[in-house]
Parts: sequence; structure tokens; C-alpha cells
Amino acid sequence: MHNNTEFDGEAEVEMQLDEVARAAEPKQHIAVPAKGSVAVDFPIEFVAMGHGKWQWHATFRTQDGKTEFRDAVRSELDVGYPAPLVREVTTKRVEGNEAELARIGDPQILEGSGEAKISLTNTRTLELHEALRQLLEYPYGCVEQATSSLLPWLTVRDLRAAFPELAKSDAEVAKAVNHGLDLLISMQTSGGGLSYWPHGNEPMLWGSAYGGLAFVLAEKAGFKVPEENSNKLFTYLSQQLRGTAEELTGYGLSDRCLAVYTLALAGKAEPAYHEVLFNKRAKLSAEDRALLALAVIESNGPATMIDELLRSQIDEDAYVEQWFGSVTREYALNLLAWTRYQPHSPRVDELASDLFRKRSNGHWGTTQNNAWTILALSSYLRAVEKGDPNSWGEICWAAANKSFALSKAKPLATASFPIVAATAAAPITLAKSGGQVFSEATIEARPRLTERPKQDRGYFLARRYARVEDDGRLTPATDLRVGDRILVTLDLQVRRRATFVALEDPLPGVFEPLNPAFKSQETLAGETLGADWTSSYQEMRQDRVVFFSDLLYPGRYSVRYLARVVAAGEALAPSAKIQEMYHPERFGSAETQKISTAPLK
Repeated sequence: MHNNTEFDGEAEVEMQLDEVARAAEPKQHIAVPAKGSVAVDFPIEFVAMGHGKWQWHATFRTQDGKTEFRDAVRSELDVGYPAPLVREVTTKRVEGNEAELARIGDPQILEGSGEAKISLTNTRTLELHEALRQLLEYPYGCVEQATSSLLPWLTVRDLRAAFPELAKSDAEVAKAVNHGLDLLISMQTSGGGLSYWPHGNEPMLWGSAYGGLAFVLAEKAGFKVPEENSNKLFTYLSQQLRGTAEELTGYGLSDRCLAVYTLALAGKAEPAYHEVLFNKRAKLSAEDRALLALAVIESNGPATMIDELLRSQIDEDAYVEQWFGSVTREYALNLLAWTRYQPHSPRVDELASDLFRKRSNGHWGTTQNNAWTILALSSYLRAVEKGDPNSWGEICWAAANKSFALSKAKPLATASFPIVAATAAAPITLAKSGGQVFSEATIEARPRLTERPKQDRGYFLARRYARVEDDGRLTPATDLRVGDRILVTLDLQVRRRATFVALEDPLPGVFEPLNPAFKSQETLAGETLGADWTSSYQEMRQDRVVFFSDLLYPGRYSVRYLARVVAAGEALAPSAKIQEMYHPERFGSAETQKISTAPLK
């Protein structure tokens, strides 16, 4: 707040807070000299998560009390939790009149604060809910994840009565789809193909074929895709099929199998290349054969070719790891092919059962697994679900209970219960009448312990802070004040070759990122640096900095960037984390750190 009038008098500054924060001293009286200024500090304690808002009111009075000026301004801040939520997801099919839906087993949840949300439907599509949520909330924006997060809006909108996340207005859906399409278009290169990251220069065949799938499905769903962009992309895919006959490795053929499926789905099938790939089927993986079968199905090709491609069983022991692939994706693509080809074959039920068994904590682990699984299982469930859609009853957790009713018109019912320490270990139960019910219990809590130790599940990661003085020297990050520049160094050790790695560093609430590309070889006494990390892409957000590497070799690396102290107070820096995006079980995290900063002198 400011006022340009010159005066010598007193000011009254008052702060009004909402329920997210509190202050021991909400009002102050200060004297302001003529042509001068005075800094006013209000210690604030944030006591809850949420979107904090507060109003600053100032009243200026001259010494004689005859003149008065007023001003006000609003401040806003998103207040998060310094430790990640602990989450358990359990799904059940309830055919009898009574069942136990869930029981909390994680001590962090039992001792934390949070809630249990129970969702009930009369359709097994509920079992896709957590996978769908994972896709819609995934934080990164490469060509694969941008496409994967688009697919729910394009392929399961008819099931949105069972998915609250999809129950949006047509305008909201259009906004989400157009945002995803714009992101994909930002990756298009001059040759028509899509790069892996926005505004890249090198096209990626697999990513182009997968992004092309989103273009096709968007057009089929009635959304407008710029014709120039789609034509350039499909031309690129067609051109990349040249030389398939000379390709000798299965890996080189894999991308082409996805490309021919996308082209066939777009009405631009190339049967000659279906034949070429079919003749090389001995070199194709189970998912490649399924993709080729889908291309033949879409182009009304010969049934003998489809039979041969889908005849072999999936051999998990013989699976060869690919950049985006997994055994789960093999099952999903084969199920998708079978449901399009012979939906009543016994093989369809076998593949669906195998796929449901591979779920963990309600989903299938990666964006690729979740995306293809949703496509395959939603198609399967539409074809096979039958039975009485009507049921009613009660959900109970200790002394708390809530009633529900399901019907064809209202296929979804939800209920939420706060986690109460005295009864948290009791089972959550269901009593019902009528047809079968499918349940999902999502239990999440903020753990009481916010300080986290290091974790090493394939990666060692450590974080250190240093103050950057005006002359560029580094000094220890002690006695920090508002305005200080901070050099953040992330040291990591990589033990095996890895692809598509994300390194994410959340900042404490009193810091803001300044320059993620900062380079310096300065070190404090006794410290050393590893090799420079080369980012394939990086993002600087308000509360974190994220670095990505598409290919990372074994070794020791250091990543450095600049931040700045923007507020006085005490805060906790959440754990930095490195993780393989398509193998999330391989990760490492740094310990949390307490940060204390003081106001300007």
C-alpha cells in the first residue's frame, strides 16, 4: 500500500485473516516521519491447509488529526502440507448383503488427520476410478503424459455418471480437451512429427504416433483439430513407415506398429505395411502384435491375419523391457484387440481378470499402463455388464453411518468419514439389499510426522543450501534474511542406466525459485560437485523446480539453481525426489530441512 501525500503523523495498520492463518498482533499503531517510510512486521502462523486470504487496512492521520487517508489491499496464498498425503485405495465387489469394505493398516494414517471417502456404484467401471484420477492429476507435460491425460475426456465420457472428475459441463470438457490439444501442437516440429517435450526440435516416432491417437479420438468425439496440424502429423507417420522391410530389430518395428494403428484409426490405413509387419511377426512383442491386429481390424483386413497375431499367449518371463512398455500394457492392448475382434471369446474374460489382478493401490502404476488399461477395460465392461442396478443400504464406520441408494439413473453414491483416532482401526462395513455393489474406499491422511529421512530405492539424493553474496562468493545458509539469494545444490548418484527421469525439488514457503538454469562451480569448503546434469526439459513453478532427463547414465551428478528468500519465518522444505516416470518403484528422496529466515534489517 502506498500514498503519495507528504505528511508527518501516525498510521494504524490492521490485518484481517481467514480461518487458514492467525496473528497474535492483528493491529499496530506506528509513527511515520515526513517523506519517510516504516516497515511493519506482522508475525503470522498458518494453522490449516487451503487458500489463505487476508486484508490489510491502513488509516493515516496527521498529527493535528484533521486529515485522514485510507487504503487497503488483499493478499492470497495457497497453504499446503510439507509432507505428502499417505493414501490407501481398496476396491471390492459386494454380492452378499454384508461386507467389510476396508480396514486401515498404515500406522501413519491411523495416527494422522484425514478422511475416508467411500464410493459405491452398480457398475464395475468404478474399479477404473483411481487409474483415471492418476491420469487427470499427473503433474508433467511430455507428449506421452499430455496424450494419456486427454484420453479419459475422449473415450469414457459416456461413463462420467460413475466418475465425479468427468462430470463437467460441455464448456469445461472442451476447455480441458483444447488445452491438451494445444499442448500437443506446441510439440509439433517443422517436419510434422511431435517432439517429446514442448517446443522441441527433434520428432519422436513413438510419441508422434501416440499423440496422433489423441488427434484422431478428439476428432471422432467432435472436437476441432486444426487440419493443417493433423495432416502434417499423419504424413510424417506415413513417411516413417518407409524402410520397414529392411528393419531387422524388434525395437525398430515397435514404433511402426503403433503408427499403423493410428493411421488406420484415422482412416488412412496402409495395408501394404500391415503385410510387411505381419511377415516380421516373429520379431514383434505381444503388444506390438496386438497393435498390428488393431490396425488390421480398423481397416477391415483379413481375419486370418488377426487370428495369427492374437493366437500366442503372453509370456511374462520373456518380456523385453521397452521405454514406455510393461507386461501390464501387453495385457491391456491384447484385451483391447480381442474386445474389438471377438468380444464374446473366453480369451476376453481371461485377459480382463489378469489385468484386474495387476492393479496395486487402485491403479496400474504409470500413465501408460493406466491409459491403455482404461481404454481396454472400459470397452470390456460396456460389453459384459448385466444385472440388477438397484440397491440400497448403509455404510458404517464404528458409530458413524450413512445411507445410500443406487439405480440406473443414479449409479454413484459417495460418503465421507473423518478419521477419528479412537475408532480408526475399526472396519468400514456395508449392509445392503438389492443387486451387486462395487465399492472403492479411498483413505488418505496427513501424517503427524512431517520430517522425512532420506530414502534410497535405486537413487541417492541429497540437497544443500548456500547463500550467494553480492561478490558471488558462497557462505553457509545461516542467519538468512529476506532478499538473500540462495544456491540450491542437488547431489545424486545413479547406479544404472535410466530413461525418462524426473527430479523434483519443492521449495520451503519462505523461498521462491529465481533461475533454474544457473551455472556455477563455486563450492563451500569441503564440498565437491558431480558431473553437470543435462536437462532434456525443465519447469520452474511457484513452489518447486522440476528437471527431466530422457536418458541418464550411471554416475554422480549435481544440479544447481538459484532461489530467493521472500518472507521471514520458519518453514519446512519438503523432500526433493528423483524418480523414473515409467518405473516409479525406482526412486530416491532427500531428507526434509527446517529453514528459518529473518526480516530485512
